[in-house]
Amino acid sequence: MILESPFSGSLRLNVVATKQTALLVILPLLFIGISVGFFSQWHWLFSVLVTALLGMTAFYFLKFHYWQQCAKSVTEFNQDEEGEWSLLCPNLPRQNSQSEWVLAELLGSSFSSTWLVVLNFKGEGKHFTVILPADSLDSDTFRRLRVRLKVLFS
Repeated sequence: MILESPFSGSLRLNVVATKQTALLVILPLLFIGISVGFFSQWHWLFSVLVTALLGMTAFYFLKFHYWQQCAKSVTEFNQDEEGEWSLLCPNLPRQNSQSEWVLAELLGSSFSSTWLVVLNFKGEGKHFTVILPADSLDSDTFRRLRVRLKVLFS
């Protein structure tokens, strides 16, 4: 008797940006800026330039992952019964405006832990990244996603 896996069904999740997503983007850059400012012997103008570059980087990644306004920002992803992944990218420039869904392949560089899931996809010659902190989904859905990824990569 062959048992049907609970992971063979479809999965469809919305990517919700939370405060924890913004903190994951801003805190490392803030740490780098403070380290450069306090522990370097550079001229103050160079420290200001580095801080400005870090600020622009933080703005870009907030626009990409938190506000989801960049072309490769993913707002929803889906895995069908056959295991194929598709991504909804509403800001992606398309030649035909019929569909915004992109067929993608989940890459092995994806990461899953108790507090964070980072999904890396490749589709249409582009790379897409989805950051899902634990508070972006309810706890049961987050746990099921982590188990599904563990089964997929084992």
